[in-house]
Amino acid sequence: MTGGERSLAVARSPRRRTGAFSDTGDHELVQRRLALTYRLFALILAGVFVLVTLVASSFSPQRAVALEGPQLAYLGAVVAVTVAWLLCRGRTLPLRALSLIDGGSLFALVALVSLAATYAPAELRLEHLNATLFAIVVMS
Repeated sequence: MTGGERSLAVARSPRRRTGAFSDTGDHELVQRRLALTYRLFALILAGVFVLVTLVASSFSPQRAVALEGPQLAYLGAVVAVTVAWLLCRGRTLPLRALSLIDGGSLFALVALVSLAATYAPAELRLEHLNATLFAIVVMS
């Protein structure tokens, strides 16, 4: 076999697919990735909640510590993704259960965060936090 024939043999060999989220052949891999994704979501959302509470407490202390509808909705989103993470990190689940957990928790996350952003008081609105975070990132 010459060098040219060997390169043709390599080129014709079947390629192995990398494990993407759309690859449902390996349920354990899909489940581990979902668990990692929801764990990151939970940590990011909890961190943002703590940061918002700290920033808001300097401007409006009485509103920062009072748990009203928007804060409860946001905490509900944190709980929803935490539950999804805990469900996905347990025993191996069938693909249908993973699909239900993924779809249901994403729906709950979007609905609850939208509710929190819509009904938040003016001084606690998420767009003010985004501007603050943008300024911190740009200045650092």
